[in-house]
Amino acid sequence: MAKVSVIIYAHNADKVLPECLDSVISQTLEELEIICINDGSTDETAQVYQKYAETDYRFKVINQEHLGRAFSKNRGIKVATGEFVFFIKAEDKLPDRDVMEKLYSKAYEYDVSICGGELAMFKTDNPELSQLGIEDGYKFIRDEIVYYDDYQYDYGYTRFIYNREFLLNNQLFFPDYSYFESQPFLVNAMLKAGKFYAIHKVTYAKRVTYNDIEWDRKKITDLLRSILEIMDIALDNGYNRLMELAYIRLQEYMKSVAKYFTIEALNLLVQIWGKCELMQKDFNYNDKINSMSVQCNRIASRIELQDREIANLKNKITQLNSKIIMMSNTPTVLQQIFSVRNINGHKVWTVLGLQFKFKIK
Repeated sequence: MAKVSVIIYAHNADKVLPECLDSVISQTLEELEIICINDGSTDETAQVYQKYAETDYRFKVINQEHLGRAFSKNRGIKVATGEFVFFIKAEDKLPDRDVMEKLYSKAYEYDVSICGGELAMFKTDNPELSQLGIEDGYKFIRDEIVYYDDYQYDYGYTRFIYNREFLLNNQLFFPDYSYFESQPFLVNAMLKAGKFYAIHKVTYAKRVTYNDIEWDRKKITDLLRSILEIMDIALDNGYNRLMELAYIRLQEYMKSVAKYFTIEALNLLVQIWGKCELMQKDFNYNDKINSMSVQCNRIASRIELQDREIANLKNKITQLNSKIIMMSNTPTVLQQIFSVRNINGHKVWTVLGLQFKFKIK
């Protein structure tokens, strides 16, 4: 049996895929299973995979229609036969030849279900690795056992190896989101494991600015669902730091949320606000919501809704307004994030800093 199954996800990545594959096949740990998922690519990705598979028996190539990252990675988990699984994106690479050996040996030595290291960035025109400007959660100061109660981080699932039976026995798969699917996976896996072994070594190299996100309404909805799921976990376990991180993630994406705003997104945002309200006493919610209100008001004019959506939105806001007033014990904060006012002959709804103006007839 392979010690590690490396699951590689690729969609139209033929130009960068060889660098990724070369970093995998050069690993000093030879007992690898290399699962190559071609997710409906229309370029030469399938041919690149096939070329490598012809000369390396460890390759297992899966060609499928475009089913998305979550489905593809879950499929990789289910077909894998290795003791551990590791995920890598086609545009990225392993930074050193001993990454798999180091991760596997430490996981085995300390008998943990999850073992991982640090993340570094590189550019296509500059292969030198850098950790400049990355969040502290991506780094470890020493080799040691870390408890998730103390860690409470949500990014960087690709830095870790996961025991395959641990994932299967606990039904730990990626949720069916078109975006932000990896954050709930990592948090749920960490929560179930309770602890992991951390290595003070870069175990994953991420390419900078490759394939900017092509946003649409489904991605926005799935982003909000993912954030809401993480907030639920934070509330259930008293994870204040994780809760604040989830809120920060929301703030980072608010411009895109505003651009692709829908009734469903509104409902999810109100639910998210409710979660924040429950945790308000534990982190500085007022300052954060004020900051986001300023940011969102600047871009509110870019929101475009169809007539039918405006009518639905008006009804939805009216219903939610009464519910939120009943649950709120902080009127000042409430007015900043959810209010209905008459201004210069218009009725203005404010929802999490996003303003919608309708002329009063």
